[in-house]
Order: sequence, then C-alpha cells, then structure tokens
Amino acid sequence: MNEEQNVRLNLSQKYKVFFNDYWILFGDFKHFQANENEGFERINDSPENIISVTNQIKSGKFDRKLIFTGKNNPRIAFDFFCKQFKVLEAAGGIVRNSDHKILMIKRFGKWDFPKGKIEKDETSSEAALREVEEETSVNNLQIQSDAFETFHLYPYGGKWILKKTYWYSMSSNFGGLLVPQTEEDIEEVLWIHPTKLSEYLNASYASLRHLILLFQLQGE
Repeated sequence: MNEEQNVRLNLSQKYKVFFNDYWILFGDFKHFQANENEGFERINDSPENIISVTNQIKSGKFDRKLIFTGKNNPRIAFDFFCKQFKVLEAAGGIVRNSDHKILMIKRFGKWDFPKGKIEKDETSSEAALREVEEETSVNNLQIQSDAFETFHLYPYGGKWILKKTYWYSMSSNFGGLLVPQTEEDIEEVLWIHPTKLSEYLNASYASLRHLILLFQLQGE
C-alpha cells in the first residue's frame, strides 16, 4: 500500500458519514476529489455551519455531498456533529467461505452484510461474531482483520440516529444450510461470488460500497 492509499484508508474511514446516497466528510483531504471521482461542496466546519447542516438533515432537506474543512483537527468538528444525534453502536462481518464467496443478507429489499447492535458488556468483535451467526446460521467464524468503522444516519421512532458500525473481515469453512433470521426481517441469505459482488452492492447502501473500497485498499 502506498502513502496516498494509507492516508485515504486511515482518515476517510473514520470521518465519513452517510445519509442515503449522500455523505458528509470531515477534513481537507487533497486527494479526495480525484480519487473518489465525484463532485462535492466544501464549507467551513464552524459550529454554526454544522448546526445548520444537522437541521437540514432532520428536516429532510439535505441532498448533497459535503466536506467540512477547517484549521483544527477534523475530529473536533466530527465529535460536535455526532453530539447532535443519538449514537448507536453495532458490529458485523464481511465473511468469506472456503470458495472465496462472500456472505450477504437481504433485508427490506436491500442487500447488506450481517450486523447488529452491540449488547451491554460485549466487545465489538464478540458482537460481530454473534450477529453473523444469529442472522445467517454460519458458524466456525474467524476474524481476519482489525475493525473498520462506518457511520450512517437514519430516522427511527421520531428521532435521528447516527449508527457507528464496526466491521471485521471474517472467514469460515461452514458448509451447512443458510438460515435467515426472519424475526429480524431478514428475507434471504446467500454466498455471493466475488465477480457478482458489485451487482449486489448496486442494490445496497452507499456506505457498504465505501466499506468494500476500504477493505480492498487494505489488501493493496
């Protein structure tokens, strides 16, 4: 992995928040536009601007891709942004089997990777292993990487939630029957061939496409 890729890996995964197919990034990364090949707006990361954007999100009027920039550590602005929402933590896995196929679930008509809420007194890695097995029946799971973090916003029960998810690369030699956890609204579980992954990701979430990019960069 070269220096530029390392910068992208270590910074963009920490401070990029998704809202539907839009995103908000914290930090002035000079390589960002060329590497992502997509347009965006830049504004100063003042508290007033952050409050304005969070109000737009909560009113349903946020419809762009945005970078907050400033002279300070992006973490300061990011932490202030997070305080405007209820933060929930979850964990999940990108699981590959012995045939190098990738495990995916379908929920509410969207393809996703198995994940779920971190319970009290549970580590993120423990939660990831538990949730993958509960949602798919796949066991004999082995974690192969440190966690990557993604953030996304969504409304629930009259409140706005910022979900922080810890993702682990996993492997398994499981060869049994895949069983969707229907009580969690999971409709289908499949092993996806790597050549078909982009097709399924196109019917998924922008945050997952970003996640796969981070895992791919790790391997370069």
